[in-house]
Amino acid sequence: MKGIVYTQFGVPKDALEVEEIDKPAITDNQVLVRVKASSLNLADYMRFIEPVMGKEMSPMMRNMDENVIHALGKVLGVDVAGVVEEVGSKVADVKPGDEVFGATPMLIGAWSEYAALNDGDLYLKPTNLSFEEAATLPAAAQVALGEVRLADVKPGQSVLINGATGGVGLFTLQVAKAFGAKVTAVCSTHNVDLVRSFGADKVIDYTKEDFTKSTDRYDCILAVNGYATLEQYRDLLKDGGVHIPVGGMQQTGEAHQRGKECFEGTGKSLRSAGFGQMKKEYPYIKELAESKAITPVIDKTFAITDIAEAIEFAVNHHPQGKIALSYNF
Repeated sequence: MKGIVYTQFGVPKDALEVEEIDKPAITDNQVLVRVKASSLNLADYMRFIEPVMGKEMSPMMRNMDENVIHALGKVLGVDVAGVVEEVGSKVADVKPGDEVFGATPMLIGAWSEYAALNDGDLYLKPTNLSFEEAATLPAAAQVALGEVRLADVKPGQSVLINGATGGVGLFTLQVAKAFGAKVTAVCSTHNVDLVRSFGADKVIDYTKEDFTKSTDRYDCILAVNGYATLEQYRDLLKDGGVHIPVGGMQQTGEAHQRGKECFEGTGKSLRSAGFGQMKKEYPYIKELAESKAITPVIDKTFAITDIAEAIEFAVNHHPQGKIALSYNF
């Protein structure tokens, strides 16, 4: 079979090659999926950001690639939507021929004709979505749902989402609304109408207004992208409020380094959890999609063989929603 292999550090067009590789062998608890579509996540392309911007890859990013996921020489990619080809002997929930969506083990392995997924990491595809639409769900919608659950959002609570129009941001907005929250969305002028169309109760255009100077206070702040200091987020919370850094390396790094000292004794809390720590809720995500409580937004679709172009687009632009990858090996 063919796959997109990460061959070297550098810009995507030099680092990613279409190669003939072995079809994955599955265990008793795995499912082999013929992949029809995928989508881009930061986890897929963060190692390319510095090279695309004309910078040398930082030691931190090299260390992540070499020592954490051993990405060199491997097929990248997290999100999968496709058709079940084979199931392990202990798999009961899906069968060959089923259309499914899910996420790959170790967050790599999706950008190939076939991918092996663990039994608990996939589910039947929402019937109202195309493969490309379903492929936007596994990582981004799971993160959005997981963070809203982690914040314990209740009906009527006020939620601020900083960075409400990217892949995770738009799902976070929709999930928070599905949970009954009153949502304030922070975005650029270009995206004001978009977030309003998805139910934002208030919109702050950060090109015209500094949300950190608002007199409003929130039960929860979900920092999906953009940046504000920990102190600014903390001061925008009501007593008992929760701040969750969802994305953005600067703000998540700061939360890891200074979060405890910044929030200790304030009556407010800082919480965070990685994708791998979240309870997998693909059946509920399917339900949300089929009821149209969440709707995927695809900014642009690229052929999988144009993956380098797709990554450069993701790095150089601020996509509305997700970038989908359609398979054409």
